[in-house]
Amino acid sequence: MKMQLPMTALRENRDIESVSEQVELQAYSTTVGDTDKGRAIKENIDDLLLLLHAYRTGELV
Repeated sequence: MKMQLPMTALRENRDIESVSEQVELQAYSTTVGDTDKGRAIKENIDDLLLLLHAYRTGELV
């Protein structure tokens, strides 16, 4: 329907109403690490690295 509106307005010699949409730009790109899920994955990786270190040093048998 929106596509037909400008043509109808032209045929009837009416003003065409425009719709503006404001877009917010970010200073940087969002990465997975910036999300809640990404932070949870990072915590899991940190925990696994601590577990690996404990295994390699003999703290964990």
